[in-house]
Parts: sequence; C-alpha cells; structure tokens
Amino acid sequence: MGYVHITDISQFIPPSSLMKTAGTWTDAVGTSVPYIDRTPAAAAFTLAIPIPLPSSAIGLQAARLQAVQVWYTIGVEAATGFATAAIVRVNLRTQTLAPNAGLVASTPDGDHDTADKRRAVAVHHMTLSLTSPPWLLKQYGYYVQLTVDAHLNTEFRYHGAQADYTLRL
Repeated sequence: MGYVHITDISQFIPPSSLMKTAGTWTDAVGTSVPYIDRTPAAAAFTLAIPIPLPSSAIGLQAARLQAVQVWYTIGVEAATGFATAAIVRVNLRTQTLAPNAGLVASTPDGDHDTADKRRAVAVHHMTLSLTSPPWLLKQYGYYVQLTVDAHLNTEFRYHGAQADYTLRL
C-alpha cells in the first residue's frame, strides 16, 4: 500500500453546488461557462458554497484546506454592502444536539479585504486564505459564506469556486 502527500492540489466547486437565499436565481451557460445570475432587487442574500474535500478521523490524514478562491461578478451598480466573506466549519459530531457552526480564521486577499472592495462593480476573483490550515476531520463540514446586501440595480453573477489543499493519505 502506498503513501500519498500532494501539496498543491485543487478542487473546482461548480455553480450548481451553491446554496442561495433571497431572490430569483437563474442557472445559465454563456460562452461554455456555467454560472448563476440573481435578478436585480434591493435585498440582502447569503450564499453558502460547500467545500467537498476528504476528511478523516485520523489526524494528519485527508485534506488540509489552505485557501478557497471565489469568482463572481457585480454589475450595473455596486452592492449596498458585502459584510461577510468567511469560511465556516459545521460541527456534525454530537448525536444529542443540533449541528452548530463557527468561523474559521481566514484572510481575504488585498483586493477583497474590505466590504467596499468586495461590493464594487467588477469581475471578482477573491481568495480566502486560512490562517491556520486545518486537516479536515470526520464529522465536520466546511463551506464559504458570503452575505451581500444588493442595491435595487445590482446584478450579481456567481461563476464558481476552487478549494486549494494538501492531500495526505
């Protein structure tokens, strides 16, 4: 039996994996690129992007999440706010309590380190780097949470994400 230790590997997370709230969302494909569009409307919404990487009950085995890159576009008018761009860990371990969640320490890249930069009209490629990259443990789930407050004319398009990690098996 062999040993695997790959330090620069990525997993694409397609737009179809996205969980979204508040608004009318439309799946589309343009120039062979799938995406999800939100119909402009003044309302706050949250996106939850699952991070589907292998986990293990054995320490230092499985995936070690390093960063998550997110591609999105804001058009016509900047969003009113973009309060949250975070990585969340969901605890699924207990059998007697409902799952609970907490933020994982991460830092956005310099082009997205403030709400004003994240909400601007632009094609965005935001990277959230984990401060202390964890080995993913069995019975925990991870996702990226984005909370946006759209203006009446804000067009929002989500293109997908990519998880960057180390794999050890």
